[in-house]
Amino acid sequence: MYIFKPDLNILPPAQRNVWNRLGVIPKNFVLYGGTAIALHLGHRSSVDFDFFSHDSFESDRLCHMVSSLGTYEVLQAQEDTLTIVLTDNDPVKISFFGGIKTGRVKSPLETDDKVVLVASLLDLMGHKLKTVLQRVEAKDYIDIACMLKKGFQLEQGLSCVLSLWPFAPVQEIVRTLTYFQEGDFSELSNQDRQILIRACSDVSFESITKYPLNSERISDYCS
Repeated sequence: MYIFKPDLNILPPAQRNVWNRLGVIPKNFVLYGGTAIALHLGHRSSVDFDFFSHDSFESDRLCHMVSSLGTYEVLQAQEDTLTIVLTDNDPVKISFFGGIKTGRVKSPLETDDKVVLVASLLDLMGHKLKTVLQRVEAKDYIDIACMLKKGFQLEQGLSCVLSLWPFAPVQEIVRTLTYFQEGDFSELSNQDRQILIRACSDVSFESITKYPLNSERISDYCS
């Protein structure tokens, strides 16, 4: 298991206060989403915890398993989906998604305090690029721009997308990354816009090839 030190400074006080309690979450769940990226890169604050699992689950059973997180309200509960809000102090939203069969291209990493498993940056980039087809939010573009600034190539992320979703429209993803007409793009700096525009204009579709899956499971742990 690969270990890394998360940048916990990106967590607001309420999220930081519950961090250690997240250790009760079963290790077949892996942290994805913007908070996972921010823990890797430390580039912005992020408030929600989104956990993915290959395994299906029943919401009632998972509620019982994570009850020691604290007092909570259930926002959504159905097969393979559970979203709760911890209400001990300032609200903290935690979501669980099961039955995710995309697999992964790299192994997840365990935080050095052994609290949670966090997806690899390459997997996170693939998921984030796929997300821009489903919603238009500045934070997604900020995350992608930061990964590009850290040395990732757009072709790497798009190759990851094809590994996880073989029929994903990668050309549409590239077009979407330079469309700033909707959403909250006032939060997207001109520097980040230029980074995205340059990466998209330089992309070589011929060099985009699927990576072999590291595993068909998101986590090596089973429920």
